[in-house]
Amino acid sequence: MQCPHDQSQLKLIQKNNAYGYHCTLCEGVLLHGKSVKVFKQNYFLDIIEVLKSQESIQSELACPACHQLLFRKIVDGIELDSCEQCSGIWFDAKELNQIIRNHVPIAGSVTLWNALVVLFGSKSDRPVK
Repeated sequence: MQCPHDQSQLKLIQKNNAYGYHCTLCEGVLLHGKSVKVFKQNYFLDIIEVLKSQESIQSELACPACHQLLFRKIVDGIELDSCEQCSGIWFDAKELNQIIRNHVPIAGSVTLWNALVVLFGSKSDRPVK
């Protein structure tokens, strides 16, 4: 799979039965539709339903997995690009950093933040972009 921004090869990252694809050039991340389902099973997180409930506009970016145009949606003030065809979610580096830095989970809750930290590191591990 290739990055929708710079067409470089995405690198598979896998931890604890969850996986994503990372662009080492732009620091973007793809959660493929299959990995989103793993997050739902392992972390009780239904991000697909959250994204479906948001209004969207068509993006200029193509999905790295199925090559359909992505749709830009705003979730908790953060713009995300999601694929309506395969349910993949593309996070630009700044979007991923915003989620990990600013959306600390409430005690006892399981959120998108928890799932992303499992794969891509804690707040202190993320480079500032």
